Amino acid sequence: MENEESEVDVSGKYLEAFFQLIADCKTAKEAKLVFGSFFSESEQDSFAKRLNIWHLISQKSTYQKIKDETKASSATIASAHKATGKEGFKKTIQLIEAEIWANSVTSKIKGIVGR
Repeated sequence: MENEESEVDVSGKYLEAFFQLIADCKTAKEAKLVFGSFFSESEQDSFAKRLNIWHLISQKSTYQKIKDETKASSATIASAHKATGKEGFKKTIQLIEAEIWANSVTSKIKGIVGR
């Protein structure tokens, strides 16, 4: 039992160190480099799919629309849906919406100034 607790404690320490590593990144490019070094391409794709599912859930999309757009299973969508009441979900959606808005405004400005 003590060995199991030690393993959990060690895992927790490394996870906390990873979170701090991401938080310490100065740019999105740097965070992408670190994140990409830790996770395989398929793991990154799964992570991106979950973010997409969360965003679609926040937009009140139907399960069928989410399934069609993301090709996710009903079980994956249901699992992602369980997180909707959590603070991390709310914060993530705020950041995604802010990024979408910023990209939209940037595109409009570029269109106006002809870049």
